[in-house]
Amino acid sequence: MNNLSERHHYIPKFYAKGFLDEDKKFYVYDKYKDEVKKKKTSPKEIFYEWNRNTISSRSGSIDLIEDYYGFLDSDCAEVIRNLREKPNEDGIQTDETIALLRFFIISLFWRVPKSDFAAIDYFSRAKTTFIDTETGEIVDKTELEKKIKSDPNYLKFLRPNFSLEIIKNVAISNKSSSTSQLFGFNKDIFLTGDYPILFRKMPSQVDELLNGDYILPISSKRIYRITKKKIEMTFSLENAIDFNALLIEQSKFYVCGPDRDFLEKCIRYWKAVKSNGILWNLPNSLFKSYLDRY
Repeated sequence: MNNLSERHHYIPKFYAKGFLDEDKKFYVYDKYKDEVKKKKTSPKEIFYEWNRNTISSRSGSIDLIEDYYGFLDSDCAEVIRNLREKPNEDGIQTDETIALLRFFIISLFWRVPKSDFAAIDYFSRAKTTFIDTETGEIVDKTELEKKIKSDPNYLKFLRPNFSLEIIKNVAISNKSSSTSQLFGFNKDIFLTGDYPILFRKMPSQVDELLNGDYILPISSKRIYRITKKKIEMTFSLENAIDFNALLIEQSKFYVCGPDRDFLEKCIRYWKAVKSNGILWNLPNSLFKSYLDRY
């Protein structure tokens, strides 16, 4: 009998590894407890749920969804590593890179616990078609559809395919109208968390997931921004701290970084701008376009 995996990471370990210190670990801010853990943590020990992707039935359990996520992650992992390790030159920002990053963003969105409610809603509204195998005609199976959609195993099974379905069914914006930017720094100034994607506007439709403006930290030293409009070709330390504050706000459980002092500084800043009521003005500076000046 094969051993099933039980620790299922919703933030891929290959991604989390970009935010480690020299000991290959990072400091963790527990948002519920409102404290930075004393001991550093490895990527294996965080951003997971036990048996999150296990399919269970009377006949037993299977974890093939974990293998499928690994397959989907393989090409994305190579792109992320290249963006981290290679010089910041135009040659690494190819159309293929941008396409794979978009896929990684969408896949990550559907994978994290914070989007569980969105996955349930998307699945409940999806049209299910039943075909008679003998006649080839569409048949009404209302009761069967209700049974399928009430079974959490079906949602687990189909959720990894949401990203592929969106890309297949939604037209991608004209590539010439987007601005793709990679910014690098010599020190560790970016955090990550259990919801590391910052959207300019939280997607309310699936096409906005594919074609919207977003920022994703690639590592603790590099960040990636893509927008539909041409925007400022700068990203400062002040922008980084603003980004970290928004990342802390939208994270559900944990926020991590390689430098404890800097992590605590960002937490204090997040609390300050939130208490002053200016937190939600921060995205304006991160997505500021040339047209916004006038």
